[in-house]
Amino acid sequence: GTYRAFVDQLPRLDALGVTAIELLPVHQTDPQEGSYWGYMPLCFGAVHAQYAAGDDPAAELAALVAAAHELDIEVWLDVVVNHTTEVDAAGPTYHLRGLDDAMYRRRGDGSYIETTGCGNDVDADHPAAQDLVVWSLDRLADLGVDGFRFDLAAVLSRSPSMMSRLEAWARTRDVRTIAEAWDAAGGYQVGRTWPGTGWMQWNDRFRNDVRSFLRADDGSAALMEQRVQGSPDLFDAPGDSINYLSCHDGFTLYDVFAYDAKHNGANGHGNRDGADDNRSWNCGWEGDDGAPDTVLALRRRQLRNAWCLLAMSHGVPMVAAGDEHGRTQGGNNNAYNQDNATSWIDYARRDEFADLEHFVTGLLALRARHAVLTQPEWWGDALTFLDRRGVDGSTAGPSIGWSVGDLCVLANAWWHPTEFALPPGSWTMAVDTNQADLLDPPTPVDASAYVVGPRSAVILTR
Repeated sequence: GTYRAFVDQLPRLDALGVTAIELLPVHQTDPQEGSYWGYMPLCFGAVHAQYAAGDDPAAELAALVAAAHELDIEVWLDVVVNHTTEVDAAGPTYHLRGLDDAMYRRRGDGSYIETTGCGNDVDADHPAAQDLVVWSLDRLADLGVDGFRFDLAAVLSRSPSMMSRLEAWARTRDVRTIAEAWDAAGGYQVGRTWPGTGWMQWNDRFRNDVRSFLRADDGSAALMEQRVQGSPDLFDAPGDSINYLSCHDGFTLYDVFAYDAKHNGANGHGNRDGADDNRSWNCGWEGDDGAPDTVLALRRRQLRNAWCLLAMSHGVPMVAAGDEHGRTQGGNNNAYNQDNATSWIDYARRDEFADLEHFVTGLLALRARHAVLTQPEWWGDALTFLDRRGVDGSTAGPSIGWSVGDLCVLANAWWHPTEFALPPGSWTMAVDTNQADLLDPPTPVDASAYVVGPRSAVILTR
């Protein structure tokens, strides 16, 4: 794809309800290195030429940003300034190693410190490294970019001076900063342990806990009580939490419900690469080949359930491109080197999953109509968690119901029906994930309790 071609997708994303797009790294990478996602940077401040239709990639990226702004869509960039494509001591010498090898962090024996999984760490304390990073960010911000998501940001946060400089720069340029607040060597700073101020953070706890809930893991409902209200156990404000269920790495949202195990053989590492803990459930059949209609129908309902939990939670929802129309990678959860149909977005699949994209469009419009979901303050006492039980009076399995403002959400991950006590008042049902679309008009619910079917979610409004 190209920057210019992506402009053609903007009207569709605007109609879907998207208000920001985050591009994978677009600074220049080594075309011969072999990875596809852009996480092996050759030059932090240059715009990747291979994504341009013509001979001026920076101008094409700026045109994409300008076109997005015309639709009131922000553009964020994933930036990788923690390592370079020169990898370890055996790697090629392209720039920093030849200019000043001391810009890489070293151990006492002179070997590179490596917490990125890519062979080297840029020394974030080095004044020249800081100058290079800020200059590179300035050049991208000059193109109109609204925000920067820092890959493996825990590598940078080890340097208080780098953090102070980045935060001062972001205030001056009036851009958002977003942290992937961990590294590849066990460093983990999600939430209040992150040492920066004014940052948003990818909340992988939301991903893990919601996926666990959707497969009905024991104890998952209690964790959901934190996640749906913006993770107050982790963050100081709900807007700090970027809630997501899928991203570029890991399973696509469809594959979360189609595969129990990763299928990464094509990557060339004997299926050893990629995460083993995916919190996925294949709905009773591994993959699509030969899957019974009942399994395929359950997967679609699970997709609608997942979208409902994401859209109705406090915080900032994020999805991976194509999740709105069931994008699959065939169970590959680390398709970093798959520049082919495995990793590409198959827009023809939109026809097969047109009902899901229509559902998502309506759901995001519903979210936009209810300001309580985007308010900067915690819900606090306005939030009520609802009593629930099995229809025979037994203790309910994994399920959660909550009401806040003029919304009531009932989510049953259990394989039996569950009865939820409703708050007083007149309610109408806007969503039942047993249906492929939102209810139009909404259906009145005149009862003090409501039974939600197995592995289903219901949204009530008033």
